[in-house]
Parts: sequence; C-alpha cells; structure tokens
Amino acid sequence: MTEPLRSPLHAVHTDAGGRFVTFAGWRLPVHYGSILDEARAVRTGAGMFDVSHMGRVRVRGTDALDVFQRLGTNDLTKVAPGKAQYTVWCTSDGGTIDDLIVFWLTPEEFVVVFNASRRDDDLEHLEEHASGDVAILDETEGTAMIAVQGPDARGIVSALGADVAERLPRFGVARATVAGVGVVVSRTGYTGEDGVELVSEAGAGPRLWEALRERGVVPCGLGARDALRMEMGYPLYGHELGLDITPLEAGLSFAVRLEGRDFVGRDALAKQQSDGPPRRLVGFVCGKPAVPQPGDEVGPGIVTSGGTSVVLNAPIGLAFVPSGASLGEDSLRTRGKEIPCELRKLPLIDRGRPTKA
Repeated sequence: MTEPLRSPLHAVHTDAGGRFVTFAGWRLPVHYGSILDEARAVRTGAGMFDVSHMGRVRVRGTDALDVFQRLGTNDLTKVAPGKAQYTVWCTSDGGTIDDLIVFWLTPEEFVVVFNASRRDDDLEHLEEHASGDVAILDETEGTAMIAVQGPDARGIVSALGADVAERLPRFGVARATVAGVGVVVSRTGYTGEDGVELVSEAGAGPRLWEALRERGVVPCGLGARDALRMEMGYPLYGHELGLDITPLEAGLSFAVRLEGRDFVGRDALAKQQSDGPPRRLVGFVCGKPAVPQPGDEVGPGIVTSGGTSVVLNAPIGLAFVPSGASLGEDSLRTRGKEIPCELRKLPLIDRGRPTKA
C-alpha cells in the first residue's frame, strides 16, 4: 500500500495536537479540538487551513490562455492578469472532471489549483489539450498553501507585511511578502467568509503558519472546512460533483459561459441549459438532532453531504432533488428514523461578503 503524502506543515500540525485522517492520498488534520469551535472561529474572527494537498500547476506560454479557454466552462477573457477565476472542466457529455481556480499572474503565466483527488486526472486532461507554446509544471509538492479565512483574516495578513491583502478586490491575485515569506496571495476561499489564500515555497510554509498562529489565527482542520462549505452550499468533488454530475445540476451556472466560444462539453451543457437540468442541488436543516449521511433520503431526494451548522445550531446537509420538487417542510430518513427537516434554497446562510476591497 502506498504511504499517504504529507504536507510541508505536517510537523506543526502534530505539535498543535492535530488529529489526522487520510484524505485524497494525503495525511491531513481533521481537527485539533472541537470542529464546531474551529468553524466558529472562522465565522467570527480568523481561522486557517492547510490546503497544501490541493494541486498547483504552473502553465506558461503564448498559447496558455487559449488552452484554458478550450478547457474551462468560464470565460477567462472576462477577467485579466492579476485576477483569479472559478471554472469547471468537463467531459464531452458535460460531466464534471473538476472544479478549480485559475490564478492569472501575468499575460502568459497562470497557476491552476486542482482538487487533490483529481490531480492526476486533471494533469492528464490538461496535457492532452495543451498545444502550441505551452509549458506545464506541477508545483504541488514543492509549495505550501494556507487559506486564511474570516472577518479578521485580511487585516492580520496585512499586519504581517502584505499591505496588498487589504487592497485586493475579490478574486484579486498578487505577489507579496508575509512574515518575511514570499507568497502569491489571492482573495479567494472555500468558507463563505472573506479572506485570502497564500502559496509559498514548501520549506517556508511552517514559518508562515506559526507567524499567523502567533497573531491569533486559529488552526482549523478538514472537519471545519466541510461544515463551513456546506452552510454556503459549495459543492465538493465526489459528493456534489462528479463525472455523472454537470455543473448546471450542481448550481454552478454562474461559472458556465456559453456565448461566443467553444470548450469541451459546451454542446452538452447548452442542451441541458435549454432543456432544463433534471435535478438540482438544495440544502436542508433538521429540526431535531441527527447525523445526515450521504445516501440517506431526504424528501424526494438523496443526501450528498451532512454535518452541523454553527450559525444555525442545527444538523444540515446538501441533497439532489428532482428539478420540479417543492421546498419546505419534509423529513430526513436516516438509520431507520424519520427526522423532521426543511428543504431550502442555497446558501443556507447569508454572509454578505463584500465584492470589492
């Protein structure tokens, strides 16, 4: 059996009392103490996540933009160098290969951030469709990535030397120095809070993490990250996204630009958009204690993710239901029990994130 990969920050997680699990081939902390306390820290102050397991691939060349335009459902020409963009890569029949972020650093230089579980498939897909003047370099294991999230996050990163963190617009990207460490800083995240993500050389990652912790940023694990993204209705590959799930079904129509361009899967998505997706992603909130599990039935649908909301103080989850299904009072059927719940539109909470600096 192949040993799981270890983040450049593995030692600091061990010192902080992290409880580890194997996730997508990596040994990662699921929590340090209370998952709910960690999630609450992000909603009220600042928390940080080691996301070094996510793939990071640098793509350079005069034809690099054309490659991303052929692959992504979103249209990179709607932004410019110094910005990031959320997009989806699809199969020819519209199934989701991965959802990802593209950092556009200079006119001919990009960094694309993959889900860890999809890194090999994404690289193969990228290399298959790359042509012309394009150089591809996998930098995943040579770099560290830390997500600093919460209402205090940008102020703390700014106080550590990266003044640009306070000035970046949403999805802005820049090079900066944080606690003496050179980073690429992007105003992005996966929690529903404002914040930034920092990419550094692998060896500098622990110094960056400790500097943030000394400023009061709370270390958070995979458990808190999952709870936070469910509150916002953000899909996770393998749960709400997959080769048999289109981005339109997963509620990602904002990242699908069909007009005036072609990309892998465009025709299938155009047809589904015209016909209407057969199912849609919704959320639910339980009225009694419960532990919703993927595969449980909820109303007319099937649960894809379940957890607990620190904002709603209740069990919550995500589920696919038929597109015509009504929302409102219903029940969750789990472990032989029926739990009252309410089916709701996503997101389940409203964080009112700013759109500008």
